[in-house]
Amino acid sequence: MSSAQQVVQQYPESVKNRTFLLTGASAGSIAGATAVALAEGKPAQIILVGRTPAKLEVLEKEIHAVNARTKVLTFEVDLSSNASVRAGAAKILADERVEVIDIVITSAHVSSKDHKKSADGIELVFATGHVGQFLLVNLLKSKISAAAGGDGGRVVNVTSAGHRLAVCTPGSVFDPLLETGKVPYNSWLQYGQVKLANILFTRSLVQRGWTSVSIHPGPTNTTMNSASAKSGTSLEETMASVHALVAASPVKPQIVENDMNNPLQPPEMAAGGVLQAALDPNIPNGAYVVYGKPLEPSTQATDDALAQRLWEMSEQLVGEKF
Repeated sequence: MSSAQQVVQQYPESVKNRTFLLTGASAGSIAGATAVALAEGKPAQIILVGRTPAKLEVLEKEIHAVNARTKVLTFEVDLSSNASVRAGAAKILADERVEVIDIVITSAHVSSKDHKKSADGIELVFATGHVGQFLLVNLLKSKISAAAGGDGGRVVNVTSAGHRLAVCTPGSVFDPLLETGKVPYNSWLQYGQVKLANILFTRSLVQRGWTSVSIHPGPTNTTMNSASAKSGTSLEETMASVHALVAASPVKPQIVENDMNNPLQPPEMAAGGVLQAALDPNIPNGAYVVYGKPLEPSTQATDDALAQRLWEMSEQLVGEKF
C-alpha cells in the first residue's frame, strides 16, 4: 500500500490543474487526508462539502499548510437533508469559479446505534451515506460531464468490505430502510446495506454512461472511530458485534478482503487507496478497488436488477428522476 502523498507523486498529471470535489470532508477523516495530499499536486481547486463549517475551516487550514496557493472552496451541505443537498448543489452550479468537476470522491458516512430518521423521514445512515450523495452527484452532472474535454469526470464512491454483511439482511435487501420495525435495528447490518448501495450506485452510473469506481480503503483509525471509542464502544466490542451478526445469520457472507481484524491504518494510508482509484487511468471503469487492484465484490453487488431497484427507490426518496 502506498500513502496518499506517494500516490499523488505517482500520478502528477492526474492531479495538476484538475478540480476535485470531496464529501465527508473534515480533519482526521479519509476525505480530509485525501484533500491534504492532493494539495501537493497543484490541483486547480479542491471543493470541500461538509455539514459543519468549523470542521471545513480546520481542514482548509491544513490544506494551506501544505500548499498555501491551493484554491479551496467550501460548501456547507447536510447530506442527510434533500433540501440542503439541493441548496448546496445550486450554489456549486452557480459558482463561476467551478467550470468543471474532474473527480468526485464521495465518502460521507454517519453511524448510529439506534434507528433514527432524517428530516425527510429516511433512515439516517442510509440518507447520509447513499441518498444525499446520489442526489448531489446527479444534480452536478453538467459540471462533471464537462470535464476531460466533454468526456466526463470520474466519480469515486468510498465503500467497504462491510458491504458483504448486507447478505445477512432478513427478507429483501433495503426494505428495512423504509419499513421501521420490520426487523430489529442493527447498526452493522445498516452499514452493510449502505456500503452495498455505494457499489450498486457505481454500477448504475457506469450503465448510464458515467465513469465511476468504488473503493474499499481498509480499516482506518479516523475521527469517527475515536468518537465511537469515547462513547464506550471499543474496537474489540465493534468486531464482536460484527461476528455475532454473521453467526446469527443463516446466510454467511464471504469476506474475501481478509482485513476485518487487521490493525487500524492511519487516514493517510487509507487515502492512498482512495487516490489510487481516483487517479490511476488504468483502473477499469466500474471496478471495485481493494488496495489498488480490482476485486470481485459480493454477488449482490453485481446484481443489475437490484441496482436498478435501488436507483428507482433513490429517485422516489429524492422526488426526482435522473
